[in-house]
Amino acid sequence: MKATTLDMELEHRAARPVARPSAPPVVGRSWALRVAAVLAVAGAPAAALAGRAAADYAGEVPQVLLFSPVAAVGLVTGVVAGGRLVRWFDDRRHPPAVDVEEADLDSEGRRLLAQVRARRRARGEVC
Repeated sequence: MKATTLDMELEHRAARPVARPSAPPVVGRSWALRVAAVLAVAGAPAAALAGRAAADYAGEVPQVLLFSPVAAVGLVTGVVAGGRLVRWFDDRRHPPAVDVEEADLDSEGRRLLAQVRARRRARGEVC
């Protein structure tokens, strides 16, 4: 049997050692750093202009309006609403397990379940 050129080429390629990477390439981190750098460079002039405009406008607003009780109530409402929104997203990402029977758990599982219940009671959730 006579080997063809294609067979010889395949044997030659198979005989070469394949260089394997020692660690997986970190693509996501460098991409995230590039995006952060671009946003910082692009956002710096916009932030400077917005700050200058806010400073110019703040001189025209009476001080009574800046520190009024309505502004304080709005700030507290925003913080409370933000906290509830974060908790809502957390509950959607990690829904409570309803199909686990406590009798089916071993001692480690019962200990972990007690910890979870204590944390939920501390947050004010109904267990």
